Amino acid sequence: MEFFVVEDEPVDFATLTTALKVLYPKAVISPSNTFSTWNDAFDAIQKQTKDAKDLIFILDLAIPSTRNAVAEGVQYASSIKRIRPTSSFIAYTTYPERAELEPHYPQVFSGVIDKGEVTSCFTQEKERTYIRSVLEDALDAEWFGHQNRRQNISRTDSIGLRMFESAFGKNTCYDLAGEIAPDWETIEVSAPSQGHSGTFVISVKGVKEGCQQALILKCARDKSALEDELRAPGKFFSELGGLAKLIHFMDPQPTRFSNGRGYYYRQAAITGANLLEILYENHWNSHARTCLAAIVSCEEEHCKQPEGTYAKAPAITKFELSDTDTQRALSSRLFLETIGDHILSVSHWPTDLPDPRQVSDSVMGMVTAWNSKVREDQFLFHLAQHGDLHPANIMVAHQERVQLIDPARLDRWPVGYDLSRLATMIHVRIPYHDKCLDWVENDIRKWDETFCCIDREISPDNVPCPPAVYCDQAFRRVILSRPVTDRSILERGYVMGTLWDLIKVMSYQDLSPFKRVWALVNCWRLGLRLGFITK
Repeated sequence: MEFFVVEDEPVDFATLTTALKVLYPKAVISPSNTFSTWNDAFDAIQKQTKDAKDLIFILDLAIPSTRNAVAEGVQYASSIKRIRPTSSFIAYTTYPERAELEPHYPQVFSGVIDKGEVTSCFTQEKERTYIRSVLEDALDAEWFGHQNRRQNISRTDSIGLRMFESAFGKNTCYDLAGEIAPDWETIEVSAPSQGHSGTFVISVKGVKEGCQQALILKCARDKSALEDELRAPGKFFSELGGLAKLIHFMDPQPTRFSNGRGYYYRQAAITGANLLEILYENHWNSHARTCLAAIVSCEEEHCKQPEGTYAKAPAITKFELSDTDTQRALSSRLFLETIGDHILSVSHWPTDLPDPRQVSDSVMGMVTAWNSKVREDQFLFHLAQHGDLHPANIMVAHQERVQLIDPARLDRWPVGYDLSRLATMIHVRIPYHDKCLDWVENDIRKWDETFCCIDREISPDNVPCPPAVYCDQAFRRVILSRPVTDRSILERGYVMGTLWDLIKVMSYQDLSPFKRVWALVNCWRLGLRLGFITK
């Protein structure tokens, strides 16, 4: 076993290498010095490791520490991975959350040693226990001589599961499945969504005594994140109306992972599929319509509150962009412009738009000024809602009974935000079913025509994305049911929520390039509609 450590701070270097020497006395640990720049580290790796095989690189990402340039560290790690493809990589950083957002991070790193966690250990023994748990969870068990992991557990690879494993360790999904389902057979572990704010939804499916079993777990490194989520439905129960019966918890008690690196609770036991899977497989048949109608009708009725019962709050209360959201959108600019130029060159660019670079310039200007514009905007009507009505968060059990999972964002949101998010995420995640393909360049204009269509009546039939139009039309009925003085406010909130989500979609790494350009195009259209962009 051989480690190569890249670190610039002598104290952090000594802490790590001392722990490695005690934990793995037969291991080779190099070099014996720190590095002041990434160029020096990269040169040393090229020279000193050219004949080594199956190295374990442990890399500080911010070198020098004073710059906090985590993104640069991830880029260098990606370059090292290319020249040492058989090696394993562990991040050693004070900024794991920032690192995990970088595009190449999931493909390079198997785990992360959080310097904050190391510092919080009061004894060297606890430091070593933590470091060993990271390494042995992140890397294959055989590295460390462990052969006793269960063989009947499989994992469905996704960005969400990779982010979960980056946070908790590569083998945590196996340990977790073995812990909660010790007598199940043929277990499959997956992550229905990517997770946010350090929390993750994990699905565990299997067979027990010939019967299908399934559990939905919510996981977090911080126990308080789960406790806040568990309290939310009770806090807003009287305001949720018919939605309250769709949100409940199977076992609302956070339990610590066996490896001590986080907590989970059992959210639901549902053997059915989620709405995303149903729409993907069934398109717009009667089963898909019935499942979608079950949640959309409930949301529609919930939005039709008696006159005067909506709360009023500034738009910025919910629709603020974080610094991370802003930087990720801006960093996508060159990529989006390059793909947009290609679409223009083959005559598939929407003819009523400026050229791609002008559209990009306007959208990125809007993103930069977003918070100041929204802060100056009018108040919006607010109502308690789920807050993350992604189709993967809508579970459909027997007899097409619907249950909502992952209520981490349950709060008061602008009226209709649940429906706007559901419509947007359906557009983003469902392929063009007629072709059984992801959207392609010459479909951008076609999909563009019926997006966020609450200003006119459209039949969901015979449009490229019927389920999304179905959601939009439900909120159109809500608007028309309200007093005339309220309608423009409701419409503005719906459009603003759609645009807020779409800004983040532009930087989604797991989408096709054309979907991301489609998001750019519609950011421009919705920005124009709200007055945030001018022609």
